[in-house]
Amino acid sequence: MPKGLRILHLSLGERNLTHFGGIFLIHQFCKKLRIKWYLQKQVSFPQRSSPYHPVELVLAMLYALIAGIHRLSKTKILQGNGAFQQIIGLEKFPYASSLRRFLKRVNPKVIQGISKVHDQLRRKMFYLPQPRTSLLFDFDSSVLTLMASSSREPKSATILTKEGLDLTIL
Repeated sequence: MPKGLRILHLSLGERNLTHFGGIFLIHQFCKKLRIKWYLQKQVSFPQRSSPYHPVELVLAMLYALIAGIHRLSKTKILQGNGAFQQIIGLEKFPYASSLRRFLKRVNPKVIQGISKVHDQLRRKMFYLPQPRTSLLFDFDSSVLTLMASSSREPKSATILTKEGLDLTIL
């Protein structure tokens, strides 16, 4: 097959398609990162009798945010969308009132636990395929110094650049 650009013709005429189809990729990414497992193992949620596991509620809110729904009251759109529910693996999308009650029950320990999971996943992602051994700072080399003044502190100088930005060099 020859190399180079190809013309692709896509036809989206199926009735069962949804404009939330990109969520499938996000869901697969979350599965690959094992976010659900991390949240279940690392965070102790206040458990009450609810048809949803607390982790499912967190993921439901995450998917809703990614889908562009920034208010809990607007998640009603996702309740009637069977394709969206099927994509993220929920039998039924939680009502906004369920999400609100869950958020009211969340205590600082839960928030710290979610933050801990976030930090672990971020560390895991940024160290792949191997840990970083160097750091690169890229500065614009065309700074024109208009005025420079030295402070009384040793090894410190303030430079006023052409754009009016103050740079402090230590």
